[in-house]
Amino acid sequence: MEFSARGVLRDMIGLLRLRLPLHLAYALVAALFSVASAQFTNGYLLSQIAAGSLQPGSMALSPVYWLSLLVNAFITGWSVTGITGSLLQAEADSLSVADMAAISARNIGRYLLLYLIWYLALIVGLMFFLIPGLFVLTVFAAAIPAMLDQNLGPWEALQESRRLTKGKRLRVFLTLLALGLAMLIPIFAAFVGIGTDPAAMLKNLQSKPPSWLALSVVAGTLMTLILSAYFVALYRRLGGGRGVTSELRDAFA
Repeated sequence: MEFSARGVLRDMIGLLRLRLPLHLAYALVAALFSVASAQFTNGYLLSQIAAGSLQPGSMALSPVYWLSLLVNAFITGWSVTGITGSLLQAEADSLSVADMAAISARNIGRYLLLYLIWYLALIVGLMFFLIPGLFVLTVFAAAIPAMLDQNLGPWEALQESRRLTKGKRLRVFLTLLALGLAMLIPIFAAFVGIGTDPAAMLKNLQSKPPSWLALSVVAGTLMTLILSAYFVALYRRLGGGRGVTSELRDAFA
């Protein structure tokens, strides 16, 4: 299959139509939990700041802060692995929430390890300015579907993504750039006026009306669907999964 940025985006749109109601429901539940977790964490940190037991600039010292990050990574990973696994098995006749949950349960541990490695690599890349950080995103863009489709460990999945993107990274970068700009513009618009002071940001987020929270849930749901479809479309266009005996086929048989 010929690789092109246009082809990836066209395939992504086609994948978004696959089992859309089921995937919407799966992503929506995760987005609801994610927003609820963020609201709880923000409220707790604000109460600690108000009590004087936590300084606004040292929120990262709170165990609750890191627990929140772990919980949100788990929620996101559960949703992404289930939907990505479903999209990789486009030929399956039928699929249920239980099937997707089984895929998520089998892969969530590997996803979290992959996410940790990827996150550390991204931080190191961003320390050397934006371009190295974007290079990390480009090289490892196919890691999640590779891990699920080929039953790879986190490190092996990252190396497989590195192999698949070799020689095509500029075009992969262009697809990431186009998708990233399309998704970031509404996110930036939603956070206008939040401020930069940590305590003020928490207060502003907590004071947002229910309509803003509902919009956050919708945005989180759509982002999960779009990213999952993008990962699979990119992976397939790069030639991933050819001749692979996948555990996913057994799961959906």
